Amino acid sequence: MNLIAALEISRNQALDRAALLGALSVSHVPVASEQQQIRERLHAQIAQALYEFAFSARRYIELAGRLSIPMRAMAEKPGLIAVRSRDGAEVLNDKVTNNLWWALGRIIHSDAVELEDRVAISENPDTDSRTVHPWGFRVRSDKDAAGDTWFVFLDFFVERFLEVDGSFERDVALLLRQLRSTG
Repeated sequence: MNLIAALEISRNQALDRAALLGALSVSHVPVASEQQQIRERLHAQIAQALYEFAFSARRYIELAGRLSIPMRAMAEKPGLIAVRSRDGAEVLNDKVTNNLWWALGRIIHSDAVELEDRVAISENPDTDSRTVHPWGFRVRSDKDAAGDTWFVFLDFFVERFLEVDGSFERDVALLLRQLRSTG
């Protein structure tokens, strides 16, 4: 397989996983205890999609670099808020602006990824329609101090990737057309 084909495959895989993460992160599951199994399965699917996304997105960015497309520089620009926790408690004033490359590395090298839910309450007071939906994840990797984890919002994480991809989409498409036309 040539480099261009590998780049296209990795990009498509990353975009597919980004779409899946976006869809799963807005899925609402009733709070009722009998729905716990569904919530656990949703979390497992999101965790799997996070790992698959991280690998394919990082490969895509690395392959683009081999074609002299500076996507890694864009991926390393600050623009992703992460909140550090130590031993389960949020570290006050430790909301850090990190970057997509940092987050991808944390997921790939993670010791653990845990999903966190947000409770949503229906506006209709006549029904008990409290639901939860995954809104972020905590990640701990071998690069972190013992007991430290980082919380990242799922939607911001996916948006940041789409910004990086979108900023170079025209350049990638132009380069791919040029490379294909030359052989």
